[in-house]
Amino acid sequence: MEASVEAFSSLRDRFRARTSTGHGHGDRNVRLCRRIGIILLSSAIASGLIGGMSAVAQAQTRQGTSSSQIERRQARPGDTLWSFAAQATPRGGDVSETVSAIRRLNHLTSSQIQVGQVLRVPKA
Repeated sequence: MEASVEAFSSLRDRFRARTSTGHGHGDRNVRLCRRIGIILLSSAIASGLIGGMSAVAQAQTRQGTSSSQIERRQARPGDTLWSFAAQATPRGGDVSETVSAIRRLNHLTSSQIQVGQVLRVPKA
C-alpha cells in the first residue's frame, strides 16, 4: 500500500513540475488550445457579422426597398407621415401601405413624427 502511495505521489509531483515550470508539454498544449479557441471565436464573430449584413440586405429586398430606392427627408412644420407617404406612393398605389413601409424603415412604433426628424422614405 505504501509503495502505491509513493508511486502516486511521485507521478503527481512530476506532473505538477512539468505543467508549472513552462518546460513540459502541458503549457504547450494549453497555448495551442487557447490559440484554437481564439481562431474559432474569431471565425464565429466574422460569420455572424457577414450573416447579419446579409440578413439586412435580404430584409430590404423583401420590403422592396434597396438603399438606392430610399431617400432621407427632414420633417418640417405641418408634415405628417401620411403626407410623406402620399408623395412617395406611385399613382394608383395604396398610401397606407407606404405609411407602413416608412414606419418599418424607421423603426417607428407610431405614426407621430417630430419637426426636424430625419426619415428614410421610399423614392417616388
